[in-house]
Amino acid sequence: MRFLLLGKGKTTQAIAQFLKEMNQDVDFACKIEEKSNNDLLFDNQLLKLKNIDYVIKSPGISEIHPVFRKIKKKFKVISELDLFYLFQIETKVIAITGSNGKTTCVHLIEQLLKNARFKVLVCGNSHLPIFSYKDEFKNLDYLIVELSSFQLENLTFYHPHLSTILNLSPNHLDSVRSLKSYYQSKMNIYKYADFNDYFIYNPAIKQIPIHKVRATIRCIDPTLFYKMDIPSEIQCYKTQILVLYEIKQILNIDLKTFLLTLNQFHPLPFRQQQTWVNDILFINDSKSTSVDSAIFAFKNIPPQKNIILIIGGKDKKLNYKPLKNLSYYRLVVYGQIKDKVSKKIKNIIVFDDLEKAFKYATSLKIDKKVILFSPATSSFDQYQNYQERGYHFEQLIQRYRSQDDEE
Repeated sequence: MRFLLLGKGKTTQAIAQFLKEMNQDVDFACKIEEKSNNDLLFDNQLLKLKNIDYVIKSPGISEIHPVFRKIKKKFKVISELDLFYLFQIETKVIAITGSNGKTTCVHLIEQLLKNARFKVLVCGNSHLPIFSYKDEFKNLDYLIVELSSFQLENLTFYHPHLSTILNLSPNHLDSVRSLKSYYQSKMNIYKYADFNDYFIYNPAIKQIPIHKVRATIRCIDPTLFYKMDIPSEIQCYKTQILVLYEIKQILNIDLKTFLLTLNQFHPLPFRQQQTWVNDILFINDSKSTSVDSAIFAFKNIPPQKNIILIIGGKDKKLNYKPLKNLSYYRLVVYGQIKDKVSKKIKNIIVFDDLEKAFKYATSLKIDKKVILFSPATSSFDQYQNYQERGYHFEQLIQRYRSQDDEE
């Protein structure tokens, strides 16, 4: 078979290595700055190619890119996961998607399965590419895969053994055809499943046509959460814990191991990460890249607090109006979205960058002050990623602490 790989990032390079080991023909098409001697340019000339069996694109190439839209009309575009089907890779996959909370969920699952003595690896989206672990597949009991909509939008054959959609809310509207197509990409995770597979269903997601799911359905039970002894620092991960419980049931893992996992687990960095400086509570939620995630973080703060909410970043064409219903003391907005938000929500404070927003928030003289940094969008207007953005916020906190100590 002959494969055309679009883009030359970590994902497609890992795929190329696998395909070459399987004696397949591989062509790269990429930007001119990525191009090597034998690579093709990612442009309309690709439409003249013949004898291409399958195309796989990098997650970084938008579905609405004009060249890709033409390619999709001419060639068979598939997902990297479809290679499991084409090459009969029998490793069982646990696949997790959703608009928010995916990374925390896969790490919880990893901890549970390791505690239960399963051999597992985590890959995809926020982790190393799936085919980075190609040499390990045969040694694993389960491969735990975190999947973004970009990895699911062209899924054509493959069905993971166990899958779930944690939640659905508007996201990536600058890179998809429509909100409907974004949701549909997520739902591809169960599209080709059969009764030997499992789909863990969250009934709070009204967009899922559950009658069309052919997998064995396990429905999470929200009442179970209140019957468990959940450590306080992870109580905000309700859906993830309920999904974890269903996985425990499916894989026949005992309750003791499940509870041990909950007690061992600590929140990942930049997810509602709390720091006290004297009487001010700082919450670093830099991982927040959607409006719903910012609202979720806000509602996790106890009442009777004066909350200064800082949001900001790249404009992903999201609707920020729901934020005006929150009972914040101040809404502070910085970066590319500041003008858009100021047109939708009155009486906000705007700045060019995070440092100025932080300085303003700390200058306010109020009691019971909470400074919540939950950006509600991606970081790419001023940072490489949410981690760099989160580290910057941490540096600002430490600088403020030092100044406060000197005084």
